Amino acid sequence: VRQAHAKSKGATLVTWSTQSIESVIGFPLQKEAYRVLHRKMLAKVEIAGRKLTEGLSDADFEFLLANVTEALYYNKQVIVNEGVVDDRLYIIKEGRALMLDKKQKPPKRGVTP
Repeated sequence: VRQAHAKSKGATLVTWSTQSIESVIGFPLQKEAYRVLHRKMLAKVEIAGRKLTEGLSDADFEFLLANVTEALYYNKQVIVNEGVVDDRLYIIKEGRALMLDKKQKPPKRGVTP
């Protein structure tokens, strides 16, 4: 499933089915593409003034990449509830998220990477 659209501006393209490429290269192409994309994204994340991946060995970085879960949230869908213990770190890959407190004060805008 495509996550974006592409529009030509006078381009000439060549294409292959991913299945034919995967049969030759021996690994799932889309999975590898997501791994590369997530590697770039994680390398940009800063928490408490330092890069999330700072000082990680290649093996530790690969472990993080292997354990990334991507989820799509629709408009107004609750991601987490205040007061509920959650052991996940959330990073906004694209789009926006609002943080609301129980008193329904005006929302604080989420930050995009």
